[in-house]
Amino acid sequence: MFGLKPKTRLADGDLFLVAGAPVRLRVSGRARRISLKLDPKAREVVATAPSARRLADALQFAETRQAWIAARFAALPAPRPFRPGVMIELAGAPLRLERAAMRIKPRFVPPRGDDRAGGGAVAAGA
Repeated sequence: MFGLKPKTRLADGDLFLVAGAPVRLRVSGRARRISLKLDPKAREVVATAPSARRLADALQFAETRQAWIAARFAALPAPRPFRPGVMIELAGAPLRLERAAMRIKPRFVPPRGDDRAGGGAVAAGA
């Protein structure tokens, strides 16, 4: 009406691409200002706003910080597959993931002696 374009309605949890990286919008009642935070597990940036009315400002803030977002994503280590045969580090010791023989709940089996990479990190439970 009156020649105005309808505004896009943003919601908590919406996901956008900024500088080639996913940016998730969040509303937090505890927040006093708009902030950006990198979530390395989810491999996304979280733009937090104090209210739903400020989500558009949070998205705009993320767009003004494209260089920061790109630098943080470039610094992230490459994702590693989590499948049988892959070596991981647990408590400073290298361990190999192995598949249990049957549908048995996996459990942690500590390495024996100097065989830290062998023997498996996950074995069938008793």
